[in-house]
Amino acid sequence: MSKGLNNYMSSFFLIDLIGGRIYYTIGNTIRSSTFKGKSTAEIQGYGIQYASYKVTGIDVHGDFLYYKDNVYSYVYKANTSGGNHDRAAYVYSDYGDVRTYNGKVIQDPCNAHRSIYDANKRSTGFYADWTVDDPITDEMLEEDWYRFFSDNGDGMPTSPPGIKMCGTINPIWLKGTLPTFVDGNLTATACMQTSNSDCEQTFKIVIRNCDGYYLYYLPPSTSKSSYCFGSGPVKCPNDMSSETEHYPGCNPNFPKDRTSVEVKAVLTEDASFKIGDNDQTPSLIPIFKCEFEDKSNGIYSYDVYWYICANIVKNSSNLLFKDIYEAVVLKQSDWIGKYHMNMEPNAHNYYYTVNEGESINITFTSTVPVGCIASNNVARSQCAQNFYIFRPSYYTYESTCSNGVLKRDILFNAEFCGFRLGNLDWMEKKTLEIYGYNDGMYNENKRYAYIKLSTSSNSTYNNIWKDFEIYQIRIEVIDKDSTLKNRICQTYNDPHFRTFDGKYYDYMGLGEYVLYKNDIGPFWVHGLFTSCGSGLPGTSCLCGIAIRSKDSLFVLRTCEMISRKELHLLQQPVVTLTPCDESDMSINNTNNNYKVYTAF
Repeated sequence: MSKGLNNYMSSFFLIDLIGGRIYYTIGNTIRSSTFKGKSTAEIQGYGIQYASYKVTGIDVHGDFLYYKDNVYSYVYKANTSGGNHDRAAYVYSDYGDVRTYNGKVIQDPCNAHRSIYDANKRSTGFYADWTVDDPITDEMLEEDWYRFFSDNGDGMPTSPPGIKMCGTINPIWLKGTLPTFVDGNLTATACMQTSNSDCEQTFKIVIRNCDGYYLYYLPPSTSKSSYCFGSGPVKCPNDMSSETEHYPGCNPNFPKDRTSVEVKAVLTEDASFKIGDNDQTPSLIPIFKCEFEDKSNGIYSYDVYWYICANIVKNSSNLLFKDIYEAVVLKQSDWIGKYHMNMEPNAHNYYYTVNEGESINITFTSTVPVGCIASNNVARSQCAQNFYIFRPSYYTYESTCSNGVLKRDILFNAEFCGFRLGNLDWMEKKTLEIYGYNDGMYNENKRYAYIKLSTSSNSTYNNIWKDFEIYQIRIEVIDKDSTLKNRICQTYNDPHFRTFDGKYYDYMGLGEYVLYKNDIGPFWVHGLFTSCGSGLPGTSCLCGIAIRSKDSLFVLRTCEMISRKELHLLQQPVVTLTPCDESDMSINNTNNNYKVYTAF
């Protein structure tokens, strides 16, 4: 028997190979004929005939025709001649195709199943409290297809969840894997876990993936056992709460008030010392303090936990608000030696770029104050914590900061190689102004500078900054010379200069000078300057040029010697070419006017 759906005509067809007929639907009518198109018959659907009424599924078994419509939740049975219409089965959906097996109606479980709502407690993360909960049991479950609705998902666990989990004594889990959509109906084995075995008893079940949810064909279980679905903790009902807002511990009397909690870094007074001629005043040390509002007017008790990197470093339990001061304060002694302070650049940015010859600012903001040995204003104005710039130890170049220069990549405009946080101004933003060092040449590779910050000479009152940590900051120096491509660098007597970036200047020096240098090739241009011979004091003129392109060299010289007062020209210019590779450069000479092309 073969079946199909003509989507364009919205009709179903069926080929009865045993009876030798073809059946097809048009609206609420079922028509049939022999394979040769003879003996055409027509059967009208049963029931009230609406304009939108249509047959949605057909099947044949023996001398009987089974069909389903889009109005009633029944499968109808009639003989193939069209008489004796009767209800053959009740289904859960108004839509869907029809299947029969030995004369019994079978419908797609994705369209015909039972639903079990509020199945949250069947989750593997739910451990029943037997003082208030009765164990879930499926011993009275009717064998059928079921869909389970739970906030924790509808997948059956594929490993033993543990005794007394899933809201029952003996949970039932899937020994295998859940099917995909293309697997269709998957026959599987479910195991009942007991205190004696992870799989003391098995049940044959069928699972269907309906492309978004699972269906299960389940038999009844034994007493005090049930099928598990979903995973994770189960939330308390709306009228209850607990410490975690999940089971266990859900109670209607549990406090439901919410309050904002804020951790602040503040200075607190400590031991007193007399400093110089000033009066003895308490020292100041930084602490962390947890602040919140007590909405119970002293009725509630509190548990206070301090975490660093998800680890508990201090905790106190069952304290009334009036007794809570020590618990809400985290001191240096609670974590020094186990954890380190850190600092982040503003906007949490660890990657910066700076152009050669230009500058950028990296801003740091501290959220922790700086301590001091005394609390009078004179002492406080002198208390500070310095942060120094250094290269990471694994960096291949020198790790020192000398005269504000690091490997000729970047320079700092600062009082020293770093910045300072004062006791009175620690909350102000601190800025490092970083310049990109201009090396005056094209750079083949990217130039990076890596820096970190460190502290030294930590006083007793600033121990929290000891072994301070910060992730390395990377600064890329953008080669400004690469932006000068296709521009002109020029010199003409007596002599005037024009740079690649369009700046003009005069320089009357004598001797050999570097006009251009690019180490990528390398490509170099040197100029030779002597007196112009015009009688004007201090003037100089170009009398020679040398051009290197990779390993080839071109030289043109017109002066015999260099002099400040007189011009000593050669009778004939000296022109030499020392080639290494013909592709390094080419030279055109037109009436002693030379054009030299280098192989960039």
